Amino acid sequence: MRPAQPIVGCALCPEPPPAIAAAPSSELELEPEPQDNPAARALDEALRHQAQLAETAETIANGNLARDVQVASADDTLGIAFRDMLAGLRRLVGKVKDAAADVDSGAEAAGSAIISADACVLGLRGAIEDIARGAAEQMAHVQDATGAIAGVSSAVEEVAASAQDLAEASESARLAAERGAAAVRSTVGRDSPDR
Repeated sequence: MRPAQPIVGCALCPEPPPAIAAAPSSELELEPEPQDNPAARALDEALRHQAQLAETAETIANGNLARDVQVASADDTLGIAFRDMLAGLRRLVGKVKDAAADVDSGAEAAGSAIISADACVLGLRGAIEDIARGAAEQMAHVQDATGAIAGVSSAVEEVAASAQDLAEASESARLAAERGAAAVRSTVGRDSPDR
């Protein structure tokens, strides 16, 4: 069996020794390994699995989290880590989706509260305008009543003055009547034959 040679350009293999790198390209060509070589089959399966993981990673990177990661075996630490990462991404996206729904519900509730508050402010404004209008009407009624009271007061003062004049005239008339009665009595009493 011939010794294994490093694969040129493989990220996992060390750089070829300088003597091989300087050899002409015809000497570097490797003979294909026989299919019954278990190491070659394992390497081929590992490369296919890595290609499959790379394709899944590209699908996930494009936003499709529905694709499942195929784990080759219980020893496939890269596949298991990749599967767990995808499960974590799905949970995170679910939480973000739930949070977005909560924000949306909160925004709707806030919008409803703002509309309700706006309606209350408009109602309050209308009530204040009604109160102001009512106060202005009350003030006009109070002014009218004040004017009417002043008119009644003036009329009462005139009636009181007239009543005073009437009382004085009445007193004068009474006094004049008493004087007239006394004069008639005195005149009648002098002219009377009984005396």
